[in-house]
Amino acid sequence: MGTKGHIVFPKIGPVKAILHRRFTGTVKTVTVVREASGKYYASVLVDDAQPKVVPDTVNFERTAGIDAGIKTAFTVASQGGTEKIDNPTFLKKYSEQLKKQQKRLARCLRIVNVKENEKGEKVKEVTVSKRYEKVRKELVRTHERIRHCRKNWIDQITHRLVNDSQVTTYVIEDLNLKGMVKNHHLARAVSDVGIGNFYRTLQYKLKAVGKNLIVAGRWYPSSKRCPECGAKKERLTLKEREWRCAQCGHEHDRDEAAARNLRHWVRLSESDKHRYGRNGRALEKEAIPF
Repeated sequence: MGTKGHIVFPKIGPVKAILHRRFTGTVKTVTVVREASGKYYASVLVDDAQPKVVPDTVNFERTAGIDAGIKTAFTVASQGGTEKIDNPTFLKKYSEQLKKQQKRLARCLRIVNVKENEKGEKVKEVTVSKRYEKVRKELVRTHERIRHCRKNWIDQITHRLVNDSQVTTYVIEDLNLKGMVKNHHLARAVSDVGIGNFYRTLQYKLKAVGKNLIVAGRWYPSSKRCPECGAKKERLTLKEREWRCAQCGHEHDRDEAAARNLRHWVRLSESDKHRYGRNGRALEKEAIPF
């Protein structure tokens, strides 16, 4: 629970605020953001004068791989086993409510007039009714609720992962998120998971406690490679959620195999990692033994 207090701004003075934690150290900057709903949030940067935490050494036995998906949001593979974290689909749960509010907003009065200013430039003047502004705020608050629910869910997951005493290093995949949201069949589902926010939150939390976050190469075939023998399945469509290795005969779940292969990334040589780097595809197709 927050406590009532004040934030002192230069040229403005003290402003009432709800403080969610106590500040110990020197306040450097305060960034104020106004949401579309009319609420103000202040982000306070504080220097606590504490020395930086030295990150732990990378050890395969204490490494876990995280594969991001859609239906199964994240699959975590470690030495203790594999865990699947389902996608709560917050946007899907509020979709009907959003549709109704958007229909109501479309029926409200909104007049757009185009006029010329003193410089001769055309400027739009928008006039809305009180009803329009009321419905708009309801729609904005719904989007804000979805965003806060997703952020709270990500904070809970990352907190549990960071405080796992058996894992000191996590390996994630370098995804082209901007390219993925351009796919009209996957854009809404990918955005609903919040993969980018999950990666950013996990990164700063791991850094604060001295643990490692490693990003595997973008062209590393984590889903296509057999985690048992290292053989690669050349053709694997998105619809295939399970597949059998032609070399060793093991059956694999697509997400679990990807998470296990990401865990094996730390055991690859530097030359193999360079082949699957961000700037180029793999140069060879033979299996890499683990």
